[in-house]
Amino acid sequence: MAIVPSADTAWGHISVSRRNDMNIFQRAKNGILISGVFLIIVGLVLLFFPEETTRMIAYIAAVLLLVMGVSQIIGYLRSDPGMGRHNSSLVAGIFLVIAGLIVYFRAEAVISIIPVILGIIIAISGVAKLQQAVDLARMKVSRWSTVLAVSLLNIILGVVIFFNPFSTVMTLLRFVGIGLVYSGVSDVIATLYLSRRTRDYQDRY
Repeated sequence: MAIVPSADTAWGHISVSRRNDMNIFQRAKNGILISGVFLIIVGLVLLFFPEETTRMIAYIAAVLLLVMGVSQIIGYLRSDPGMGRHNSSLVAGIFLVIAGLIVYFRAEAVISIIPVILGIIIAISGVAKLQQAVDLARMKVSRWSTVLAVSLLNIILGVVIFFNPFSTVMTLLRFVGIGLVYSGVSDVIATLYLSRRTRDYQDRY
């Protein structure tokens, strides 16, 4: 005879599932908030010290690539030789070290594409907020259109930076700084607003 789970058991499974979903959402929220604050800081520094900041970003990227490459190589050398055919850490490490050296010694070339990369990041931030606007609309939150407008402006800023209509590099870099600050602030506000409305929605249902 089949055993039919009780209502308490079924409700317990639902509660566990909801708690797991909330834990995932909380981790995602924390990640967005941290990245938002990081964008604000980078944007402010870029706004007031554009040339120094881009050079610093290039050198930091070079150091990070070198550190990751060396750690991959060391990890490969310390691994079991019998697992070598399943381990691509050596190749990945060498590639990262070469990339780090190229970035370090060709910093000027890398600096020229940093605004493009940051423009893409700004546009991606806008796309993420676009989904938040859709989530709010699905929960029938009245101000979802405000988040939608914020996300569209974010995407437009990223696209403008990507195509670079500015006459000087300094103007471009300062505009990138403004875009990063806008993205960071709007990320933080939109994420906190979505989090609060999500809790209200779950309490209702």
